[in-house]
Amino acid sequence: MKKVAIADFGFGFVGRWKEILREQNHDFLEVDFFSNDLLVDLEKSRVEVFLTHIPMDNEAIKKFAISIIKSIEIMGIKAFPSSADVLHFDDKVAQKYIFDALKIPSPKTDVFFDSGVARRSLKHGVYPMVFKLRSGAGSVNVKKIRSYNESRRLISTMFSGGMRSTHAMLSDMQHKVRLHKRNKSVLDVISRLPRIFEIWARNFFRVQKERDYFYCQEMLADNLFDIRVTVVGEKAFVFRRWNRDDDFRASGSGYIDYEYHELFPKCIGLAFEASRKLGAVCMAYDYLLDTTGEPVCIEMSFGFQSEAVYKCGGFWNTKIEWHEGALWPEQAILEALGLIK
Repeated sequence: MKKVAIADFGFGFVGRWKEILREQNHDFLEVDFFSNDLLVDLEKSRVEVFLTHIPMDNEAIKKFAISIIKSIEIMGIKAFPSSADVLHFDDKVAQKYIFDALKIPSPKTDVFFDSGVARRSLKHGVYPMVFKLRSGAGSVNVKKIRSYNESRRLISTMFSGGMRSTHAMLSDMQHKVRLHKRNKSVLDVISRLPRIFEIWARNFFRVQKERDYFYCQEMLADNLFDIRVTVVGEKAFVFRRWNRDDDFRASGSGYIDYEYHELFPKCIGLAFEASRKLGAVCMAYDYLLDTTGEPVCIEMSFGFQSEAVYKCGGFWNTKIEWHEGALWPEQAILEALGLIK
């Protein structure tokens, strides 16, 4: 039985990991991720597998996670997420280069690190196009650029004062209220408001402004939904997310369905191939269709809301064969890591 250590930020996969390991009488060591003695404690306890879930809304943790996790791996300990997973976590600029390096099909994406080059290149760009900040989930910090004048204004902002990636937390509130009203759960919105404002206030003053780069992507305007494929080991969980009301963005819409159609097998195959190239145990990929009808990946992340994956009601294997039966991704991760059967 492998010796396991868990760093718990009170977020994500960790709670269910603990439940599953306890049910299977699998002991684990709880550790402090930011302890000066973390590596010493792991070595003394002869830990073989280190588990944690990096929260997207805590900039301090994200800032230092890759260095700490890489140090753990240097000791010969298997980490989840791995340093390769954390390298591009919540970083669309990093993902652009990884997609290019591994030849993972993706929309045409340009990143400029010089304002003059950006202006000259985009003067003859194809509009509309999509502007994104490096970080942000649920379609926050994603804007449609309709003209060269709009792109010039954004370029000026990004290469001068910059832009806070937390702004969209509040601007997204109208959609969240409308979504919960549709689901007759307005009280859920009200109950979450203190937490939402706490996160926003903490990050507003801590997060440095995004500046000195300009990220823009080809707009694939005819997509009414995106396709989320979550690969865990040799299992793929699939659903689609319809666009928000009167909007081109699907991520964070909350409009999820689990019907399958003829395009999903292509996405599943591409997702398994991407995970193989990345060496990823667990990765969620978001796909759109390009102008020829072929799937292209616009984003990836090792972290996600596990309930949506569980509600798939089953999974696809590497042969694109369906297996019935709901499965929590946390369990699938532990299986893929060889900690449980």
